[in-house]
Amino acid sequence: MGKFTSTTLELEFIRHKAYNHVKLTGELDAASARELDEYLLAATTKENNSLLFDLEHVSYISSAGIGLLIFYSGELVKSDLKVVICRPTEAVLEILTLLSLEKYIKIFSTADEAIEHINQ
Repeated sequence: MGKFTSTTLELEFIRHKAYNHVKLTGELDAASARELDEYLLAATTKENNSLLFDLEHVSYISSAGIGLLIFYSGELVKSDLKVVICRPTEAVLEILTLLSLEKYIKIFSTADEAIEHINQ
């Protein structure tokens, strides 16, 4: 388990057998997306795990934050791994839906549903 804090975003990183649970709180903007990317690259370099992004407490997501999610989805799918999103706030879900992100990354209303999908 690890923690990461930037000026606008906090992260709690929990390792599980088949996936890493990335709990985010705050705003996923350009600056925090860059810092989060550096953290995730270091934390996941030698692992073969899917990523579960828990957005329950994310109040804002920028294009850089969305780009980060798409990047990891594209990278992990090459290894038959998954990137999923769970519990996005209403404001974040509206943006993700507007951009049709659910065509590329599965979005779940609960963490249990997301974990079940990862374990399939």
